[in-house]
Amino acid sequence: MKEDGVILEVSGVSKIYDRKWVALRDLNFHVRRGEFVLLVGSCGAGKTTLMRLITREESATAGTIRVAGEDVSTMDRRDIFRLRRKLGLVFQDGKLLKDRTTFENIAFALKVTGARKKEISKKVMRALTMVGLAHKSSCLPGQLSAGEQQRVVIARALANKPILLLADEPTGNLDSEVSSGILDLFGKINRFGTAILLATHDANLAKGFPHRRIELVDGQIS
Repeated sequence: MKEDGVILEVSGVSKIYDRKWVALRDLNFHVRRGEFVLLVGSCGAGKTTLMRLITREESATAGTIRVAGEDVSTMDRRDIFRLRRKLGLVFQDGKLLKDRTTFENIAFALKVTGARKKEISKKVMRALTMVGLAHKSSCLPGQLSAGEQQRVVIARALANKPILLLADEPTGNLDSEVSSGILDLFGKINRFGTAILLATHDANLAKGFPHRRIELVDGQIS
């Protein structure tokens, strides 16, 4: 970890597709340890592209992204896998396994990342308790509401105690009341010390947000 507490550093980052479509242009910002940053922008503004660059699903055309001081662009496959173990990922469609219980969905994700078998149960129940769903550990996704399913996705992202939680449109499929509850949950998670970068197109959701906001317009920070 860098001494100044910067967990995510984005410096001069651009992404151009097919040498003509500029998805992101010269982005510069950082997220510090324990910070909650809201990335606000309309659909097509470049939020998802940025998330994919941070997780190295794609590579930036120019600029540098550092996670915990490490340059993402220079990572080999093994380093990328290690990087993703440090990150919690929450997306609009969490793609829970429909034939597995809440507990099993989270346990499976832990197994994939190499968690010790004797620690998995403890980690799963800790994460479910954090999101208020410990009593639904034996339920299948189809037995949960849309809001509860998204809480399971968040619990899955939290199970490995990530240094940074990336959330891309986590309330996109939810009504306003449930969305507000999910945002409150992220606030609670942040108060326990987890840094969060949350992307949303919902300007109403951002109203009254007490932390730092970054506005993304046509691939640029406005």
